[in-house]
Amino acid sequence: MKQLTESVWQIDLGNANVYLLKGKQGLILIDTATHGSLRRLERKLKQQSIVLQDIKHILITHAHVDHVGGLKEIQAATQAEVWAHKFEASIIRGETAVELPSPDSLSQQDKLIGKMIGLMVGKRQDTAPVHHELEAGQSLHELFDGLELLHLPGHSWGHSGFYLAKQKLLIGGDVMMHLMPWLTRPLAAYTADMAQADKSIRLVNSLGLDALAVGHGAAIMKDAATAITRLSQKITKRKPSAYTAKARHK
Repeated sequence: MKQLTESVWQIDLGNANVYLLKGKQGLILIDTATHGSLRRLERKLKQQSIVLQDIKHILITHAHVDHVGGLKEIQAATQAEVWAHKFEASIIRGETAVELPSPDSLSQQDKLIGKMIGLMVGKRQDTAPVHHELEAGQSLHELFDGLELLHLPGHSWGHSGFYLAKQKLLIGGDVMMHLMPWLTRPLAAYTADMAQADKSIRLVNSLGLDALAVGHGAAIMKDAATAITRLSQKITKRKPSAYTAKARHK
């Protein structure tokens, strides 16, 4: 567990980061990593004298297996209330399927990377309850002072970040990745619409963030805006993406 601020911790569960916030009603967990993450999470919490039952709310950035694979078991153990954007909520409940890009739109390299990642994270994604369906821009001040949902579609249609306005910190899921020394786009093989994902990156760039914490890679806790601007400028120079958003999601 790495403390990012006085009230925010990053927990690396192997295939993805999850985040812990000290909220008004108890602890808030953001994302749950893959199936089988419960015991890893429990061990890391125990090192800080925290028990699972201290978690009262679970917020979900998006319903990909490396972010919600552990949701069913963690929710059952904590009895926490689950919050997710309405598009992701339907996937979590098993009502709709995750949308991925057409294989024909991917390069051979992207296809290979996608297969490798799929083998690493697995496919098990049990259905789970969602107690609160969220909308773009919805305030979550009742959970954490200054917290709001920032809708960042593209990687998935309900993909969202959780913005801590007073700290100018975004917990951004897979809106970007930080597995390299620099920020990158989300993986093409798992991004529903890359053109829309690029728009979300530009939206994040407009915030002038001090800090950015993502699902994969280290958090940037100082002058995050500079790193985000570099990525935003890089994608602006590229040719338009071949991915096309489906009208029903607009």
